Parts: sequence; C-alpha cells; structure tokens
Amino acid sequence: MARRGGEYERCAAGEIEALRRVNLSWGHPSLSAWCNVAEGMLSLTIDEYARADDRLERARVVSDSVGDRRVQSWAVALQAFISYVRDQFRDAVRRVRQVIDWAGDADPLALARAKMLVGELLHYAGEFELARPWYDESRSHAISRRDDGFQSALLFNIASHHFSLLRQEYVRGRSSTTFARMVVLAVESVENYDELVDITSQESLLSALRASIDAFCGKFAEADARLQTLQMITKDTGVTNFNSICLADRAFCLLRIGERNRVIPAAIEAEEAIPRSEHPENAAYTRDRLAQVYLEIGLEDRAAVLREAAEKDWRRFEARQAFALDCLREFNFL
Repeated sequence: MARRGGEYERCAAGEIEALRRVNLSWGHPSLSAWCNVAEGMLSLTIDEYARADDRLERARVVSDSVGDRRVQSWAVALQAFISYVRDQFRDAVRRVRQVIDWAGDADPLALARAKMLVGELLHYAGEFELARPWYDESRSHAISRRDDGFQSALLFNIASHHFSLLRQEYVRGRSSTTFARMVVLAVESVENYDELVDITSQESLLSALRASIDAFCGKFAEADARLQTLQMITKDTGVTNFNSICLADRAFCLLRIGERNRVIPAAIEAEEAIPRSEHPENAAYTRDRLAQVYLEIGLEDRAAVLREAAEKDWRRFEARQAFALDCLREFNFL
C-alpha cells in the first residue's frame, strides 16, 4: 500500500499502527521486524531517507537475532537502495551480494529488488545490454508474486536511466533522436502501467521526466506548465538532487517562450540547487543547460565558467561510472 501512493499511504500507516498495538501484547520479534520494514518502505515512498534507514537497520538487527532471513533480506535490499541513491556504490553492491547469496531463504521480492539494483548500476555505467538480463530476472520475480508496485518501480527506473544517458548524449552534441524516442516510449509505459494498476506514488518524478522530454521535443510551454506545478522543485526531500535539472530546464523553457525577464532568476535558483557532492551527472547537465541559457542572453563569461565546471562534472561522472563497474567486479557480478 505504501508504494501505491495517495490514499494507500494513509492506509499503510494505519495498518502499521494496528500491528504495533497487537505486538504490544504479543511481543514477537519477527512482527516487530516486519513493522520496521513496512515503516521503512513508507518512509522511502515519501522520500524520508534518514528515517527509512533507521527503521530498516532496526529490522535488520532484530531479524538477524532470530534468524528470520525473509525479513532480513527485505531490510538489506532496501538499505542497498538507499546506499545507491546516496551514491555509495560499494556499500550498495555489498548489500546486494548478501541478499543474492541468501537466494534460497530470501524473500523473492527482496531478491527482485537486489537484482534490479545490479541492473541499475550497469545501466548507470552505460551498459544497458548487460543490465537487461538483470532487469528481466527482477521482473520475473515480481510477476510471479503479482507485485504491481515493484513492476512500476522497475519500469520507472529503466526509463529514468535511459533519460539520464540521453541528457549526456544531448549535451555532448551527439545524435540522439532515436534514443529520445525510446525514452518517450519508456516513460509512456510507466504512465500507462501506473494508470492501469492505480499507482500514484511516482507522479512527481514521472511529471519531471515528462517535462524534460517536452523540453527536448520543443514543447516549451507544456514543459514550463509541468515544471511550475512540480512540488519536488522546492520540496526538501531525498530527491532534491534532481531539482537543479528541473529548474535549469525551466530557465531554458522560459527563454524559448519569450519570458526573458524571468530567465535569470530561474537560472540563479537552478545554480543554487546544484548538488554539491553526490550525483555529478545532475550537476553536469544543469551547468551545461544553464551555460546554453546564459550564452543566448549574452552573458558569455558566465556561460564559459559554467561550461568549464560542467566538463569537470562530466569527468567526475565518468569516473563514477567506472567505479560502479569496479564495485560490481569486486563482488563477482562481472
């Protein structure tokens, strides 16, 4: 329920509270561990990563103490995801290896998340063909358990990684028309699937992807309208590293639709939102997009400074891609 979003999130919170009350009298450690996993999942859904990490660590410790590998595999798989989001690739791969090594006793859906994460790391490194078999295995686990929420997350992650690589191709001046069409189809697949199974938890992220695609396709007014309504641009959550991209695209769209008096304030806001350490690919794209904006409004010196900084960010991103592959080799995934 947590992963479906909207009203389901409140239902999930109510179910957890009811289970906590039951456990006050029953006092079973496995139920306590499962409640912590559920709370961790709910926190992840609403982007409260620090709270999620705390709950999952509690679940891991309790489940380890009673040898409950099913709940332990869930806790570790979700902790691996948090490490991945935080750009802590080695810790993410180490945890994934644990879950996969527990394959006989692990929960199949925890195993699905672990395999999806291997696929994501390969995809992040630009190795989609190597990622595909991991995605396929992950999807098979989810289908076998009829888990709509996981299948939605898998589709979204594939689409977002496609789009991340498209951004890199675009700013490097490479031909990306065919790739862009593939990204559009991937995002449409997520939107159609979520509508079919009534999932709303990814609406903001999907809207952000759709807005950026509209900007790529020259639909500047549509992109600007989407970006205006995106709460994630200003919301202080675990996905704020993506905000700078949305804001930079908004500055670009404002320029294209003739709102020149609003371009510089939007560009300054985008610069202020650039992630300082994690996710160099987001910083690189933001700076490249803003350099394009500044150049078109006649601020050549500012554009040159941003271009130089973007090049450093792209090199840092390429180093992170190589590091992701090194981590996968270290733990025998390559």
